[in-house]
Amino acid sequence: MSKSYILIFVLVCFINCSKSNKQGDDHLALERLINLQKKAIDSNLYLAFDADKIIQSLNAVPDTLKIKNNYLIGLYFKKNKALDSASYYFQKSIALMDSTTILENSIKYFFNAWETDSQLERYSNAKSAADKYIKIQNAHKTKAYLDYAYFFIGEMYGKLGNDIKESFYYEKALNEAKLSNNEDMVGTITLAIAKKIHQGNPKKAYTIIDDLIHDTNNDIMNRNFHHTYGTLKFFDRDYYQAIDHYKKELYYIKKQKGFRYYDYDMNNSYANIAEAYIELKDIKNAQMYLDSADIYLNSSSESHQVSFVGKLKIKLDYLKGNSLDNAMTFYEEMIDMQNKAYETKINEELLALQSSNAKQRLYAKQRQDAEIKNLKLQSRNITLLVVTISILIIAYLVYYRRRIKYERQQLYMQQRLLSSQMNPHFTFNILGIIQEHIRQNKQEVIQYLVKFSRLLRLILENSMQNYVLLEKEIELLKKYLDLQLLRFPEKFTYNIDFFQLKEDDNIHIPPMLIQPFVENSIEHGFLGIDYKGKIDIQFTKKGKLLWCSITDNGVGLKHSIEDLKPSHSTRMISNFLYKTTKSKIKITNKKTALNGTRGVEVKFIVPHKPTQND
Repeated sequence: MSKSYILIFVLVCFINCSKSNKQGDDHLALERLINLQKKAIDSNLYLAFDADKIIQSLNAVPDTLKIKNNYLIGLYFKKNKALDSASYYFQKSIALMDSTTILENSIKYFFNAWETDSQLERYSNAKSAADKYIKIQNAHKTKAYLDYAYFFIGEMYGKLGNDIKESFYYEKALNEAKLSNNEDMVGTITLAIAKKIHQGNPKKAYTIIDDLIHDTNNDIMNRNFHHTYGTLKFFDRDYYQAIDHYKKELYYIKKQKGFRYYDYDMNNSYANIAEAYIELKDIKNAQMYLDSADIYLNSSSESHQVSFVGKLKIKLDYLKGNSLDNAMTFYEEMIDMQNKAYETKINEELLALQSSNAKQRLYAKQRQDAEIKNLKLQSRNITLLVVTISILIIAYLVYYRRRIKYERQQLYMQQRLLSSQMNPHFTFNILGIIQEHIRQNKQEVIQYLVKFSRLLRLILENSMQNYVLLEKEIELLKKYLDLQLLRFPEKFTYNIDFFQLKEDDNIHIPPMLIQPFVENSIEHGFLGIDYKGKIDIQFTKKGKLLWCSITDNGVGLKHSIEDLKPSHSTRMISNFLYKTTKSKIKITNKKTALNGTRGVEVKFIVPHKPTQND
């Protein structure tokens, strides 16, 4: 009987000790979490992922810390132009907010959410974020930044073509801006109203802008006024007046040197002036300002900036009667610069991931050592030994789970590195196609380059993700095939079919797995054939498996499957697929296997998941 009491006493002491240690560990973990968030804001946003691991390991974390951490991860993805992931975390952040949540400068959380969703054309999500912000501000009986929220909703309705609601929310925004004495927003909103009025009454629009210019000494507002004035004059084909106002805008931009978006604004202003001179056929001035715009382009420039300057170079070369080689060289240099920057970013992320996991392993080892030390100080009876063994088993399971998660993250990084190696090869192949075609048909050059820029944007966006929507990957594939058809207009046709699923189903797959096999069919399978080629791409859902087959009617394989030496990209994809699905790619030479039938069939299991998040 006495032994039972002793056992109960030991267990109670052990439980209380464990609770005390757990509370102490949780307190230390919360301190480390807050410190990581501060460092993430000050120096490295990637540290927010380390903070997220701590949040996941704790039972109770204040909502304010969760809100802040989701927001920081969203900023990381936004900074790296992964807008889908940024949107997910921004929405996750504001979903935790309600009328009882008190956060300093909460406008930044909502602003980034609605701005990102607006860029992704998810207007419903964007409006919901703005509406929620307005609701919380009204609940707190404050008016902070309501003019921004109403103005954004007005802009959104303008993009949707709802003129009545656009004007309604602009007026609400203007009233709020006047009540809060926000001169900058009063000017911004008035300019937006003037642009709207200009469509039906240009004279009234210019009168509104003239009044604003005379009523302010604010450099930022003066810059915005002259930009709007120049844009409207350009639309009215009054190019001299447009140039005059663009140059005044440039004057005010130069006064703000060091501003965060300085390079972007300088590039935009010089390019606008160059465009007006091109319309006037003033080659000398157009070249001078276009060269200045070129100076402010770099690897971090937006794709639409590169595209706009590229179009102007093509127009100017065409005006001068020159070849298109200069414009194509410019495109190649900018794409090479962006690809190198992207590869550097991926390598930095891989090093950061390895460092983070090393810290996690060290942290786990320290905790395990502390637990063992505490156990040695307690009774050595058989019951406590069982408890010790149980703790070690749990520690091993935790370690094993973390190791599996680490290996999965490593695998994803390998896949993204695979995409980064494939992108330059793929991109320059497309450039070759376009360059070959436009030398034969200069009139359609801008149309083809616009198609290419859209395809390039899709490639870069998809390659930044571990998983992308099947629909987006199919869109990229179609754009690639359509550009190949510019090169070989009568050479082949293609067809994409779906069985037991739909193209727009919520299925996410790794990017850039299918395109290399399609490229092989076009570049090798259809080489030298005297009949029309055909590519059939099929996606089939069988239970939980997603199968993909790429079939062509080309010349087939010259050697047997056993003697086939796969390309570098195909070998990398094969290794990746085997690690994720534990199955190999099946390649069938139809000439051998199907009694002389032409072509090759490639078939494999595609790893997939319902969301793009790990």
